[in-house]
Amino acid sequence: DSISLQPLNSRVDILGIESKRYFEIFPPDGPGYGLFEQNRIERRIRWRLLLSGSDQDEIRLNTDRALVECRLLRDRTSAPIDLMLWRDHTGILVYGKTPSVLDLPGEAPARGFRKYFSLLWAQGRDLALQA
Repeated sequence: DSISLQPLNSRVDILGIESKRYFEIFPPDGPGYGLFEQNRIERRIRWRLLLSGSDQDEIRLNTDRALVECRLLRDRTSAPIDLMLWRDHTGILVYGKTPSVLDLPGEAPARGFRKYFSLLWAQGRDLALQA
């Protein structure tokens, strides 16, 4: 639903640890991932990923993805959550034995998280994903 409700030609900011963890839950060869990506691309929704994974892994996992921009944080970290900052809500992906998503509704919290994201984004190092 989140991708369908996101405005056309918009952007979702994602603060995460590494793409590998995301793809373990949503494998690229799985039906959910393909449908989600197709809908995202048709609606021209860009991902801005801010991660602390390795250059090689992030390039390998994201080079073929359309509308994705990625930066890596200088310091590596590990945490059991990723944040997805949509226009009017914040998704908190909690990784564990059984992954779950917490949804924090409202544009105000999403705006607040985006301000923090912007500060970190400015400190990130661009990762060239286009071959």
